[in-house]
Amino acid sequence: MLFGFFALIALGNAEQKVDVLLASESLCPDCIKVFKQQLSKVYKTDALKMMSLTLLPYGNAHQTFNGTHWVFSCQHGQRECDVNMFEACAIYLTNNSIKDYFPLIECIESAKDPYASAEACVAKTKFPVPLKRVSECVKGKEGNSLMHEIGLLTENLNPPHKYVPWFVINGEHSDEIQEACEKDLTKVLCQHYKGELPSSCKRKI
Repeated sequence: MLFGFFALIALGNAEQKVDVLLASESLCPDCIKVFKQQLSKVYKTDALKMMSLTLLPYGNAHQTFNGTHWVFSCQHGQRECDVNMFEACAIYLTNNSIKDYFPLIECIESAKDPYASAEACVAKTKFPVPLKRVSECVKGKEGNSLMHEIGLLTENLNPPHKYVPWFVINGEHSDEIQEACEKDLTKVLCQHYKGELPSSCKRKI
């Protein structure tokens, strides 16, 4: 059973907004750097109005079906799989509302130990979904099916992802797009946004 990550992506796409897809994994140093230096900056400014963000917290993981449920193997071990699942459930339970889920994920990714900090970040950021509900998702069939779907989305990226973080802008990925997003995501949004440019775009284009 699929739990609607495809639908969440569709819900997040406003006509004028720039569709930003980011394939990442929770304990990847380069992914954490992108969160801190690019996504957090966009979130905290009026550049946010230009972006429709889809986060796929799966990265270079692998999945196998053992007959009853999906088993995930992650690049940085089981702790990364657990944090990936926690982040995926947070996104899903807020209906892909970046204003609701991003402070939590930012808190997790900014922590010295993301695994140990995940639950504490729920209270710290006043996450709108109770920790008990998030834990039910993480530990149950709901989260397992959700992560499977995110895995399928990641595994079927075109072109296939070769590393993480991996940016896709309006359905396109290239070395140039990747480099531009890692250097200045706000500038990329300013260049692709079709509506009235916010103040964040001054001197960006």
